[in-house]
Amino acid sequence: METLNEKQKSILTSILDGKNAFITGFAGSGKSYLIEYIYRVFIEQGKTVELTALTGCAALLINGKTLHSALGIGLAKGTARDLVNRVRRMEGMIAYLNRLNVLIIDEVSMLSDTLFDKIGEMFKIIHGVDKPFGNLQIILVGDMSQLKPVEGDYCFYSESWDRCKIEVSVLTENMRVNNDERFDDLLKSFRWGVVRDIELIEKMKQNKFDGLIKPTKLFSKNKDVDAVNQYELGLLLKENRESFVYKVVYPDNPIKLIESTKYSMDNKVQEYLTLCVGAQVMVTRNLEQNIVNGTRGIVVSLTKTSVTIQLTNGELYNVCYFHVRPDQFETNEKLKKIDFKYLPLTLSWAMSIHKSQGATIDLLEVDLGDSIFACGQAYVALSRAKNSDSVRITNFNPRSVKVSKSVLAFYDKYN
Repeated sequence: METLNEKQKSILTSILDGKNAFITGFAGSGKSYLIEYIYRVFIEQGKTVELTALTGCAALLINGKTLHSALGIGLAKGTARDLVNRVRRMEGMIAYLNRLNVLIIDEVSMLSDTLFDKIGEMFKIIHGVDKPFGNLQIILVGDMSQLKPVEGDYCFYSESWDRCKIEVSVLTENMRVNNDERFDDLLKSFRWGVVRDIELIEKMKQNKFDGLIKPTKLFSKNKDVDAVNQYELGLLLKENRESFVYKVVYPDNPIKLIESTKYSMDNKVQEYLTLCVGAQVMVTRNLEQNIVNGTRGIVVSLTKTSVTIQLTNGELYNVCYFHVRPDQFETNEKLKKIDFKYLPLTLSWAMSIHKSQGATIDLLEVDLGDSIFACGQAYVALSRAKNSDSVRITNFNPRSVKVSKSVLAFYDKYN
């Protein structure tokens, strides 16, 4: 526990006592690190733990699964009873869910009240215990000031929230080492829908990036992301640059093939990735201490099994196929069947704000003007940056910085 701060130690103690918890805080407050720590402790205790997130990108980052895939609920259509009937048709799933001790859900700002209640009722039926989630311990993680559910309302409005007696713990210490307190203060104000330090915003509008690597552009809409990435790649391919198509490599074993394909699709692993020399890419998972999800570079050479990229600091790094191995999931019988390889890169001239949630991008360009349409988008977009020198703001409209009144009221109870 020596690597945890006092607040994190207090949260860990409460969780190890069996309490249901919501761990929250601003970007960089140490939520992800604490969850990784808690997960390791549970595994050492021999508990069966399911580590999940609301999106495939977030799930890959934590070596977990999407919530829907982990519980076998598909699109979660119908009633809780319908979900139970669905998982009963899946070999071994009911037995596994009965064995499950702890369910961790990351990025819960996107978890709706209706889905939370439905899953709680599903476990109540499966466990035969008259309380939401049955005998399961629930650990929620995230920042409600970020992107909200696509449908429904926030999960803290659910009936299950109060009935589960979820303890809310707010992390307040900044764990990022970026020596930019002014930028951190700006992010904290954005989180609450307040615009401060216009002078710093104007300074970031003047930032220029003259290196070989262009900043990643964040957009609120996927169509804008795809258009930019395909346009830039197309320009390079027209020059007949050396290129390869990198395909996910699945096992020959039929059972492993089925489970591995399902896992990769649920977690939005790109089946085919076309790259060429000069393409701008981003690493999509943590590989080494300084090569992490969000690290970007330019492709300088390719082979059929690896890609050498030049990082923003000029260093070269060879990215090889990443092996998703069964021994990463030793507590989950179904996940033990997962065994495939993929290249953990993606084109990075542009990215959606939605997919960026959870990542730290080393060079960034964001439009905080009229294209921002939802609560939390401006905060999520700007908080992907490491510091004020690594982001350029192209447009800024103070009205784009907004937060839900429901979220403000929720945090008022705990701040």
